[in-house]
Amino acid sequence: MIKDSEKVELLQTALLAVCALLACAVLVCVSCAVEYVCSRPEPIEPYIPETCSVTWVLPDGTEYRNEPAAEMALHAAPELDEPGYTLVAWRDESGTDYSPELSAELHGEVTLTAVLMPALETAQHIAYMPARGEIGMFRPDDVLTRLELAECAEALLAVEVEPTERFVSYSSLSIEAADVLKTLGAMRGTRFDTNTDVLLRELVSVFAAFFPRGPERSFANIEPDDPDYGAFCTAVHRGWLDGGSTHTIDPYSPVTRGEAAHFINRVLGRELTPQGTEISGVFADVPPEHPYHDDIMEAAVVHTYRLSDGAEQWTYAEAVPRRETGLYRDGTLLRCIDDDGYIVKNAEWNGFEFDDSGVYTCGMPALDELVQDVLTELDACEMEDMDALRAAYDYTRDNFTYLRRNYYDTGATGWGEQEAYTMLSTGYGNCYCYAATFYELARALGFDARLVSGTVGRNRSPHGWVEFDIDGARYVCDTELEMTYYRDRRPIKPDMFMMPDSMSSQWFYVR
Repeated sequence: MIKDSEKVELLQTALLAVCALLACAVLVCVSCAVEYVCSRPEPIEPYIPETCSVTWVLPDGTEYRNEPAAEMALHAAPELDEPGYTLVAWRDESGTDYSPELSAELHGEVTLTAVLMPALETAQHIAYMPARGEIGMFRPDDVLTRLELAECAEALLAVEVEPTERFVSYSSLSIEAADVLKTLGAMRGTRFDTNTDVLLRELVSVFAAFFPRGPERSFANIEPDDPDYGAFCTAVHRGWLDGGSTHTIDPYSPVTRGEAAHFINRVLGRELTPQGTEISGVFADVPPEHPYHDDIMEAAVVHTYRLSDGAEQWTYAEAVPRRETGLYRDGTLLRCIDDDGYIVKNAEWNGFEFDDSGVYTCGMPALDELVQDVLTELDACEMEDMDALRAAYDYTRDNFTYLRRNYYDTGATGWGEQEAYTMLSTGYGNCYCYAATFYELARALGFDARLVSGTVGRNRSPHGWVEFDIDGARYVCDTELEMTYYRDRRPIKPDMFMMPDSMSSQWFYVR
């Protein structure tokens, strides 16, 4: 039997346990309540979208305003119809341009002004890159100059632009084509050198200026902060660069005239279809197998056309005239045009040798270089043929010092190149050196000269001189013998340039 005192003690223990449990429960509830209160999120207030209102400033100065809306995008812009011009951007008050061909959301009060550029002529296939030089040559592998780039772009403008900004030119004359592009913002800088080589970055930036900017993309060699980054985005987006490769584009690569024609034809969307030479004509240095032949003819020949199954067929063309067969002076270089109308390369024509670039060579490159130096010094490219020959004769007579050297038997051949090289490289030589030097200069000018080793005078002294056969008559040129008259200050100084037989016979030349 449990005693009453024990029952009371057990009851008290049970009551204490119950109280403890109730206290723990209360503490847990209080803790949960505190945690709930502390972690409860802020009340969500209702979202009120920001309204946007855009004022569009049109080219004529009139304004078009959109009603306020929750948001505004460029597709809400008014339609523009400005013949001869292209909308290239909408410009905000901070100077930021938005391409009309790309998506962009606008917020707040915005004023956008239309930016127009003259359109490029695409319907009429005008000639925008003419030949360079005077003998029917295009120079497809020469690097395009900055002047040529300016003239190409300016020629393609659909409307006439009066320049209001001007470059500082290195010459005394202002270059209007360049000033037009500067006025339009298509060419940057303050100075303009006409002969500067054009790099790909400038070619791209000039023509991209006439189109809305394309979407951004990554380039291996062009950073987003590059001033021409946007131009390259446009060029790749529009397919102007071959393959659209962003990894092989070198913005600093020089652009040849052939490459420029290819690029600009893509800009203009001109379709290329080979045309027969009877229609397009012939550039002497652009044979049909040249990789840019069709691009060059498209760029350099004025023509009308029709499309047949998507191919362009020329209906009329101001064909490039085919040059007659023969030798032509190209500046200080000598070239030959063959019967097919193209320059002779790696071949001989009537005793004249031509290298793989179509330039006359005596067979000794070092001598070729010295000869070109003399012709450049004489400014022979600005002279008529006979005047240039006379200048070469006088130069040989007056600019060297006599020095005994080799002598050759009558009728000997094969000595000319070495003796001419000795004279031009040292400044000294004997009669054979004088004769060989003038002979090489005459040949480089396109004269079919003959180098002679024989005798002169009643004593039959070994001697060298140069002869020409012109219209069935023979002429003698003797730079060394005439030099002796000048050197020895004799009272009589005969002119021994192009002596006919009636005159040369008094010196008893024996061949």
